[in-house]
Amino acid sequence: MNKRKFTVLIISFLIIFILFVFSTCSASSTEAELPDSSPLTEEKIISLREEKNYLIYDGGFDGESEDVSLENFREFILETDTFVYGEVVEDPYFVGVDLESGFTSVDNDDKKPQMRIHTIKVISDTEGIYDKGDVITFFYGLMGQYDCPSPKKGERILIPVFDAYLTSPADVKSSYYGYYYVTESGNVISAFEEDEDAAYSGQTVKNLLEILKKTDAEREEYLAEKTGIYERTDGKYGFTSIEMLREQIKEKLEAKKNTEK
Repeated sequence: MNKRKFTVLIISFLIIFILFVFSTCSASSTEAELPDSSPLTEEKIISLREEKNYLIYDGGFDGESEDVSLENFREFILETDTFVYGEVVEDPYFVGVDLESGFTSVDNDDKKPQMRIHTIKVISDTEGIYDKGDVITFFYGLMGQYDCPSPKKGERILIPVFDAYLTSPADVKSSYYGYYYVTESGNVISAFEEDEDAAYSGQTVKNLLEILKKTDAEREEYLAEKTGIYERTDGKYGFTSIEMLREQIKEKLEAKKNTEK
């Protein structure tokens, strides 16, 4: 074997080795974030609620919110843009609210209502709208926000997302209804009173992400409802596909990054 062939062989081997290491690391990362753990027993769920303070909330509506008035949980899924599984990357902060002109920058004016904002890094989402690693902020709304979960930095959660394409005090709006704590083992525990026919607490987050995906028929209905209704900041209206929605959201996140520079 001449020297040139030997060099090519070594380089080829190194490339294959690097690709193998990279794929192994990626697989390990995915397994850690979406593990195939066993479902939790009811006893374990009760124990974790007490140990980790996984409380059940009602959003300040005494169990009679607009969200839970829907006939079933699938209808609620239809109302969402997507469900996002992610890790909280900073503790909540507050944005002052001016009821006449909209949302202002962070301030310490006690005379103004304050909106609580949370920040998470995306691991996965049911509709494939976000990329892994995207950082998004969410809020619950002014009324009832203090009777909703307040996740701390480092916690992993699964949340419903609304209004992902609109300008708001945060990137998206969320809700206590449809919110799940994610345990260290990768299982979910609800932050709301679950319907009997949609009690998913104890499932793995991996399984629940599949359950929460819209069916083709649900996605068509969702798109039919949203098309042409909402005005974008650039004057365009609505979207006719999940791909178009994803493009709009990426534009919004990119614009936010440029503003923060």
